[in-house]
Amino acid sequence: MPKDDSVSTKPSLIGTALFFIIFLTYIIVDFVQFATDNPPIIQSYNTPLDDSEYYQLPSFALAFMDNNPEYDVTERYDNLFNHSWSIKVKTQGQENTVPIDIAEVTYNKSNKTGNNFELLPWMSDDTKKFYYFLRTPATPLKSRGLLFTTDVAVYPSIKLNFCTGNTTVNCLAGDAKSFLTNYGRLFLFIEQQQDPSSVSRDTSSKNGNDYLQYNFFVVEGYYKRITINLQVVKTEVLEDYFHRVSR
Repeated sequence: MPKDDSVSTKPSLIGTALFFIIFLTYIIVDFVQFATDNPPIIQSYNTPLDDSEYYQLPSFALAFMDNNPEYDVTERYDNLFNHSWSIKVKTQGQENTVPIDIAEVTYNKSNKTGNNFELLPWMSDDTKKFYYFLRTPATPLKSRGLLFTTDVAVYPSIKLNFCTGNTTVNCLAGDAKSFLTNYGRLFLFIEQQQDPSSVSRDTSSKNGNDYLQYNFFVVEGYYKRITINLQVVKTEVLEDYFHRVSR
């Protein structure tokens, strides 16, 4: 009668064991990496504000820089723009304004002296020296509600009209004004406030600068004025474990 011998040998059993050990090790290591090195996706949601409450606004500063070859000229430019900063109070069918006191943060490159540097602690001294003429509110500002959304909206508004001339200021000539508006730009700096929540990924300031920067062109003939309205938006940041995926 034919004899049935087992095909399993000692080497094949060892190979099978090694395969399962390696496979289990791979599964365990991959799971550990997924659990420890794969944070959840952070989702942000805008949530309604209590329009009866006033909210502290971050500090901000404004500068205009022209296209000087060294690209470091930020003079007053009262002969280019007329500044009008105010707190607007809007209700249904009515609008009132309260002027904002403007402080000037300046640096004199000739005698190397600064003025009002302490008003912008979130901006490094080197940055203030570079722009060397910034306008900022003299006192902290507050906001309430949202424009076109709530019954009452209180917010700061920065309005720049092209110079119309008066008894104390002679406006720039057309060619000079066109050059500045075609090649210069406005810079808006807004203090970046740190998010203290446990899911925040905010980092500490770099080189003493902790702000958000926006810049844009202003072209004469296309714009009669520039208006910047600042309002508070509440953003809720949550960890989304359900949509967590490996990266």
